[in-house]
Amino acid sequence: MAVVPLYLLDTDVCIEILRGNREVIERRAQTAGRVVTTWITAAELSYGAAKSRDPEGNARAAAAFLSTLGILGLDQRSSFFFGQLKARLERAGQRLADADLLIAAIALAHDATVVTGNLRHFGRIDGLACSDWIHEMAGWVHEPERPYDAAHRRERILGFLPGDPGQGALDQVGLDEPGDDH
Repeated sequence: MAVVPLYLLDTDVCIEILRGNREVIERRAQTAGRVVTTWITAAELSYGAAKSRDPEGNARAAAAFLSTLGILGLDQRSSFFFGQLKARLERAGQRLADADLLIAAIALAHDATVVTGNLRHFGRIDGLACSDWIHEMAGWVHEPERPYDAAHRRERILGFLPGDPGQGALDQVGLDEPGDDH
């Protein structure tokens, strides 16, 4: 059975769709995979509507748009990715807003490509597939060179190698894919 790609829309892409950006809307319509977002983006859209000049109208528009997407939440697996990513970036002196880290962690937990215009932030996260539907017309798209399987994700993101003493922690939070050999 073929794997259906999963595309996770970041808040900026959702805003472009809500603003009527034709290129982004067409790209979403032509996408051959499943398109979702996160509860973080849903909350940010709700906040943006509440502080806008037309809170009720924008809240209705955001709700109607969100009803066309699956909304992914935070689970144990994405929580683990969040903690590991935040610690790694802080050690490297590269802080990133928790909202962006949560979106990245949820994407990694679901093997999703983050669709964003903010590659400067998301591009710092090794192993995270990103695609820029906002600026790609200018010809710049950041995608990983190869798909990241569970073993590669352990090595690049979490710093574990097969056989490491820390390997059991990955098993406890379900980071291994079905059929993944230890």
